[in-house]
Amino acid sequence: MLASQIIRSLPASLDWMVLFDLSTLRRMAADETVRGMFFLPQSTDLDLHSHVVLTSRGTVAADREGSRLIDPASGAVFCAGETEACLYRRFSERFDLVPVDEADCLAVGEMPPFPPVLLQLRAEAEHGEARAIFAEEPSGQHYELLKAVGIEYFGGSREGPYYVARFRNHLPTHIHSGILAGFARTSHCNLFFFRHGSIDRRLEYGLISASTGRVSWAAEQARQAVVRLAGQAESGEAQAPTRLRPAGPLTSGDVVPLGFLLQVLNHHTSADSIFRDVEVRKRLTSLLQSRRQGLLWPDRVGGRVSSTATALVLQGFRDPEAVEALQVFSDGEGGYYPWSLTDEKGSDDTSSGGTAGRHQADFATTCLIRALRNDVGLETTTGVGYLASRFESRSGLCFANPYLVDWALASALRNDEAARELRDRLAAEILASMNDDYSFGLFDVPISSAFAILSLAALGVADRTIRIAQLRLLDFMEPDGAFAAGTPFYSPGATGRGGRRARPENLDLRFHGHEAVSTAAAALALLARCSPLERDPDILKERSGEAHPRYGCRDHTEYVQSFALPPYVGGSLRA
Repeated sequence: MLASQIIRSLPASLDWMVLFDLSTLRRMAADETVRGMFFLPQSTDLDLHSHVVLTSRGTVAADREGSRLIDPASGAVFCAGETEACLYRRFSERFDLVPVDEADCLAVGEMPPFPPVLLQLRAEAEHGEARAIFAEEPSGQHYELLKAVGIEYFGGSREGPYYVARFRNHLPTHIHSGILAGFARTSHCNLFFFRHGSIDRRLEYGLISASTGRVSWAAEQARQAVVRLAGQAESGEAQAPTRLRPAGPLTSGDVVPLGFLLQVLNHHTSADSIFRDVEVRKRLTSLLQSRRQGLLWPDRVGGRVSSTATALVLQGFRDPEAVEALQVFSDGEGGYYPWSLTDEKGSDDTSSGGTAGRHQADFATTCLIRALRNDVGLETTTGVGYLASRFESRSGLCFANPYLVDWALASALRNDEAARELRDRLAAEILASMNDDYSFGLFDVPISSAFAILSLAALGVADRTIRIAQLRLLDFMEPDGAFAAGTPFYSPGATGRGGRRARPENLDLRFHGHEAVSTAAAALALLARCSPLERDPDILKERSGEAHPRYGCRDHTEYVQSFALPPYVGGSLRA
């Protein structure tokens, strides 16, 4: 049955109707789900029907063959064919603006005090391209929340007396949001369009609930991916380069990623996970303990101990004795060396950074150690003034991503009221770097976004910005809950090429990719708490600021050569 036949069969007295092409929906969802969308009896044979139509008087189904509209619950005939006083004639001026029979979804109606409205959606692959015939251009207020149900607004144009607004609906996301909510808010979609695209408090709350459902679901999926990665590490399957082993040419880094995995397992996304994954957590802890050298850790089995590796591993569990042992790396002035100056073992080991920056305190490592000392109640040996004086040039000798450095600094400043000004300054820089789609960074966007979210959360940002950034982050999640390998770390070569003086552009840079780190960071970011009902006006102002050039780097090499390495080797920071 054609859509035009259906709307010519519906009485003009209806307040509204929304028509769905069943063949389109059945390509994207199981029949059981489709029945659930419309609360149809599970005995309903969808093969017999071409469309389901929601109306102001109930739900009807259109015969695939014939012209009847039937109440699917009772089997009673709602309409037997075309009528003169039909919905098509009532809204004919609007129907003339769209190809009715090409619609996979078609809505028309009037909900006083709003004037009549029409929506036509055509599905192409997984997306639905929609045109809504409004009276005026919508305000766009709260439209960032539409991402929770897979909808984006692309503006529109005036056509005669109407404003034609354009939307894109990612249909799998839209359907999945409905599944998570038990299709309890199906009417909200209709209200949004019949109110000409305005989002009132009820719809705002509904979209917030939808966002919470999706982010919570994604956090659990990512956590289960972490459980699988932890199991692979224990069983030795971590040799695959796309898992715990680096994706680059080196074989270092089989210790640090485990600390990130353990940090995720310390969080619980559900009551079941507390008991379900306890053995995995115990085994991962035991594995990390077995790779320990005394109280400290190397970045890889058999390597020399590193303050950076130890500080990262200790993100996963509380060990005051190990934190205190990190004082062996102190420079006595508030900073911490990445390696002990008295330990010459492996001094030519370029996989640990070689000699670059060997006799300088590492800023990112210092931040992590300050955070650890605060967390376990030890006296802080790094003052706020130390951090503030190095704010502009902040970097880490082996940190290949600016947001990873920001996360280290944000962790050091967490809950420190004496550092309020510095915290606000860092938050403002991160927010100014946010992309228009609420992601972060121009390279390695998933892991950049994850560490940006974690940084903002540590700095006390907890409004809607975090939630929308989380929704954008989960777009990068793979079907198994994992995230593609990011590149958080690098190693600078020991000497300049051809015997030249060591400068950033002369060093042989080696980058290390880890799926475990990117998946764990994303899981932690999805677990970050926020209050999406709140909208901080100061954040909107900071987002409009100019981003620091460090966030405009196009790849890891540009960032490392321009910002990460200059504080540690010869060269100058880019203006």
